[in-house]
Amino acid sequence: MPANVTELPRSGRHVQIAPSEDQAVAAARAEQFSRWLFGAGAGATVAWLGLSVWYVQAYLGWAFLGALLPHEVPALVAGVMVPLAFLWLILVFVRPRRELRHHTETLRRQLALLTYPAEAAESRIRIVADLLHEQTDMLNRASDRAAVQLHEVADAMAQNTGLLTVATDNATQEVTELRSVLSEQATALS
Repeated sequence: MPANVTELPRSGRHVQIAPSEDQAVAAARAEQFSRWLFGAGAGATVAWLGLSVWYVQAYLGWAFLGALLPHEVPALVAGVMVPLAFLWLILVFVRPRRELRHHTETLRRQLALLTYPAEAAESRIRIVADLLHEQTDMLNRASDRAAVQLHEVADAMAQNTGLLTVATDNATQEVTELRSVLSEQATALS
């Protein structure tokens, strides 16, 4: 019977699914957007710092910086740096949201692949189901043959038991008759 068992195809779960072309394009777009966002932030930072230096040089003068009171210097630095901090805060907030959207879409696609298997998986499932049906039919036929053979053996045993009962009864009767004959002969001899 083990020789008749069919080897089923492997599930292929150890094989990683290659990302689709859309996923690769989306990943490239996300990477390009991240680079563009960083470049725009760096460009805006350089432009703002250049504009701030130009403003100090054109309207205040560098000599004026030495005349500032101690509490006015941090105010001037804060006036230059707070817009940059706000800009980078916005950029840092926008970038992860965009990446999160990309990763969410990638996870949705993977879930769709797991939920609705590919056509190759469906054909594999059909092959496995057909093989299981075939093996079930083979097992049913084998069990039917075994039941018929068991029934034939039971009938043969019943018939042989009946014959043995008759033979035992005959032997018992003959032994009884022999005993009585021997008993009579023993009485006659004595």
